[in-house]
Amino acid sequence: MKQMFYSLSQLTSAGLVILPVVILVDQRLSPGALHTWLLLKSLAGSASATPPFSRAYFCKLAGINRSTLYSHLQKLSSLGYLTAHKVTRTELVVSFPAELLELQMAEKNDIAASLKDSVNNHKSENESILRGNDVQKNGQSTISRNPVDLYRELTHLTPNRTQRQQIDAHATDLDA
Repeated sequence: MKQMFYSLSQLTSAGLVILPVVILVDQRLSPGALHTWLLLKSLAGSASATPPFSRAYFCKLAGINRSTLYSHLQKLSSLGYLTAHKVTRTELVVSFPAELLELQMAEKNDIAASLKDSVNNHKSENESILRGNDVQKNGQSTISRNPVDLYRELTHLTPNRTQRQQIDAHATDLDA
């Protein structure tokens, strides 16, 4: 079976960036500053800081000029989302606060638990349906034995005449 859940280090080493919701919904950040944060975090991977990088390299990567980079760094720093350090005349290192990494981990764990619960719930409902058992909700069946009603309950759509005929034909084939 294919692995469904991955560790944070596996995700970030694969080039994925975990974006804390607090940053995503922060109205004080421009889309450009958010993009800059994402690119910087991708350079850091799962580490708490980027390796040294040249401003020229990053500006070319981000498609921005040096003054825009400094503007974004100043804004992100003032909000506590990162700290930029000059290493040489042309190179920077950006570090991300530990609290932000803890927030990422907490959000990742909440999301993973929620996804796992959702997958398990759907899996058990589907297995129950396949076994022919009714799924119970408040003591009453949520799925009837009528194939057209089953279609309605699963899709929240009412089938037209042709679809009803096809559903009935498939149900007859399955019963045989």
